[in-house]
Amino acid sequence: MKFILYFLLLISWACQPPSKSAAIHDPRDHKHEAKGYVLQKHEGEVLNDPRGRKMIIKVSSEWGAAHLLMGTTEMPKGTGIFVHRHEYAEEILFVHRGNGFAVINGDSIAIREGATLYVPPGTWHGVNNPTDSMNILFIVTPQGQEKIFRALAAPPGTWKPAQIDSLRKKVGTYMKPQ
Repeated sequence: MKFILYFLLLISWACQPPSKSAAIHDPRDHKHEAKGYVLQKHEGEVLNDPRGRKMIIKVSSEWGAAHLLMGTTEMPKGTGIFVHRHEYAEEILFVHRGNGFAVINGDSIAIREGATLYVPPGTWHGVNNPTDSMNILFIVTPQGQEKIFRALAAPPGTWKPAQIDSLRKKVGTYMKPQ
């Protein structure tokens, strides 16, 4: 009888709804320390810019990361990434799908699916995709570039060009004069 009561007590405890502390952690909730999480292909912070590119931020300070920024960008044919440099940040770009050209310090290099670009601080770089759409995964450390991405994806008129330039200077990103 004692065993049955103990068993019933254990079952009733196990059937209780999870406490708030046992709930699944939302990585954007800053009240918790950083915890691991899983995001599926289309999950994350979706940003659409006026040129038709779609970016999904998957790892950033807003999602609990202390040092990294990571995301994907879907670039329709002909959109690319303007040549720019990061004063402080290192960047890795991985071509998940598509073909085009990487521009690294003025050199144009053909890239295709599976290519990896490593960009140390101070290196002028960009991507051209004149004949194919591309999907690129990017990793940047330290964080900061996501602020620029959000400004560029904001509705027209939200940010003035001078404000975006000021934001770029603040995070150490400079556009190559056209």
